[in-house]
Amino acid sequence: MKHCVAKVSLSVAVLFPVLAMALPSDRSQPVAVEADRVELDQQANRSTYTGQVRIRQGTMLLTGEQVVADLDAKGASIRQVTAQGKPATYEQVLKPGDPPVHARAQRMIYNAQQQTLHLIGEAFVSQGTNTLAGNDILYNLATNRMVAQGSESKRIRIQFLPPPPQENKAAPKPGSAVP
Repeated sequence: MKHCVAKVSLSVAVLFPVLAMALPSDRSQPVAVEADRVELDQQANRSTYTGQVRIRQGTMLLTGEQVVADLDAKGASIRQVTAQGKPATYEQVLKPGDPPVHARAQRMIYNAQQQTLHLIGEAFVSQGTNTLAGNDILYNLATNRMVAQGSESKRIRIQFLPPPPQENKAAPKPGSAVP
């Protein structure tokens, strides 16, 4: 049982600091997991959490009906994490002062080796007023590159607001006298 608890702690501890370039303070925060059920398969190096799963570490929150964490062959680090839900959700503050990134999809797959987050089925990502929606979004965390794909019935939707215009302090205000 002690070895089993250590496996759970290890799989949860290494699970989330690698999901995104997050606040450094998030990495040192405790990981809190809530689920109706957990299944630990030491032989397969897999932890499966089911039933209203909520995983929080600092500003990061992952929710879903099922979250599966697959460890490497040594059981020392995460190989892949899959979250499923209706929808599965992810949110996290990436930089101090920035609004949090919100993502949702029917299924989310994080691949540690490729450093990718794949959102599948009604995929949606937003930060502040900027949004990206499609059937499938692949986000490469290493290169900060996103590729989105629509479906036959739904095209990609992107919305972003340009930055507000900067006031030119050298120009006189309308109606004012110019010396």
